[in-house]
Amino acid sequence: MEASLNLAITTVECTRCGVIKPLCDFMDYNKNNHVVKRSTCKNCRDKTVQQYKMAKKRAFETEENEEDYEDSNSLDVLEPTELSDYIIKLSDLYSMQFENKENLSKFYFECSVNVSMLDSTTKKIADYLAESIEDADGFTWIYHQCYSGKRALKV
Repeated sequence: MEASLNLAITTVECTRCGVIKPLCDFMDYNKNNHVVKRSTCKNCRDKTVQQYKMAKKRAFETEENEEDYEDSNSLDVLEPTELSDYIIKLSDLYSMQFENKENLSKFYFECSVNVSMLDSTTKKIADYLAESIEDADGFTWIYHQCYSGKRALKV
């Protein structure tokens, strides 16, 4: 009679695959490194982990592809010395597309200028870039020469 009380459970049915397997296939460690019995077998847990890793990998590859796409559609990065020539080339290409140059629509373009190598104040960099644009389009650019806000020094 005592022998029937000490019967150990040696097989368990997996809640995922439904197969009856030995108890050792359901044993695992929790986050505190204690042995626990799981409701799914080791094979099912391994498949779940593998599916999770594959999903993460696909998501990462998708992000990389989106970044590559964004990089390919990003703005041209120019050195400050290239700005004037860049504008002239774009302007020439634009004006060649129209036979009647009097009815040209507005000319827009965007680019980035790498000013990290210029060792100057922000004002001097702005002056340099404005001068480059003036050289390219023949117009004189006027922008704020001094700040006239509430906190400006009164003379």
